[in-house]
Amino acid sequence: MGDRNQLEFVSRHAAEFKGPFLEIGSKDYGTTQDLRALFPNADYTGVDLAPGDGVDLVLDMTDDGPKIDAALRGKRFGTIFSLSVMEHCEQPFLMAKRVGDLLLPGGALV
Repeated sequence: MGDRNQLEFVSRHAAEFKGPFLEIGSKDYGTTQDLRALFPNADYTGVDLAPGDGVDLVLDMTDDGPKIDAALRGKRFGTIFSLSVMEHCEQPFLMAKRVGDLLLPGGALV
C-alpha cells in the first residue's frame, strides 16, 4: 500500500514491472492506495507484520532467511514493492538483504 504519489509512479511505469509481484507492507489502513489493482491478473503476494485487508501472508522481513523462504515456498519475484516501510523497520539493512535475496535476476525493486 502506497500513498497517492507512489501509486502514480507505479501506475506510470506499470508496463516495466514483471511478475511475480511481492508487496511488503501491503495492509490496507483505509487511506492507502491499492497497488495490486494495477496488476489484476498477476501472481501477486502481499505481506505485512499484521493480518488485514490486502495481506496474503503475515511475515516479518527481518526473520531468518530460511523462515522467509519457507513461508514464500521458495518463490522469487520479478518486482518487489516496499513503499513507506523501511523507515518503520528496526533493522533496515537486514530487511534490504532479505528483500534482495527474493528478487529474480534483472528484477525491479521499488
